[in-house]
Amino acid sequence: MKARDRSYYIRRAEAELALAQSAAHPAAKRAHYHLAGYYLDKVYSRIESAATTLNGSGGPVSGEAICAA
Repeated sequence: MKARDRSYYIRRAEAELALAQSAAHPAAKRAHYHLAGYYLDKVYSRIESAATTLNGSGGPVSGEAICAA
């Protein structure tokens, strides 16, 4: 994933989290949290997927931790 795309998805997730926190209706809060989760999945699921592809176990490659930041 390009750095520009990754930055976009992270910004969108942050915006959705802010909207969730300020929403008055429980259904709106839930919807915004779900959307934030989808954006974060776009960013971080590729990191986990890459680790699975590289070592076949789904765990960190060569015992190294994968940094999500």
